Amino acid sequence: MASATHEELDELKDRVNYVKETDMAVVVSQSQNEIADMKNKGLDIKAHRERMLKEDLDTKFKDPDDPFRIVFVCAMWMTGFDVPSCSTIYLDRPMRNHTLMQTIARANRVFKDKVNGLIVDYVGVFRNIQKALAIYGSGSGG
Repeated sequence: MASATHEELDELKDRVNYVKETDMAVVVSQSQNEIADMKNKGLDIKAHRERMLKEDLDTKFKDPDDPFRIVFVCAMWMTGFDVPSCSTIYLDRPMRNHTLMQTIARANRVFKDKVNGLIVDYVGVFRNIQKALAIYGSGSGG
């Protein structure tokens, strides 16, 4: 980076530090026999479950100053979970109607210095968006 200014180098250092300090976790809804069920699928969730029990992850994630910035969610925090600082959501399973609308709205909450939200759709969820918008807009639920 011989051609970078001191300001540009400082900005790059800040970005690298931001990424290095970023914490992440897996949040999975609890179910009976979950550890054995997940083990049968080749997944070990014991450490994730222990962290969920020991830490208040939802409060940490809602705090924009906390380094806990990335969460992988399975069947939790989908509806009724407001995090205005959340800017990006990746969809990797089918959703529809009210759950779809609530989920994609998560990234579009107003927050200081946030210009927009980003939804990345890996499974084609947005094929159902017109139907969900019609139901959500009519107030009939779903």
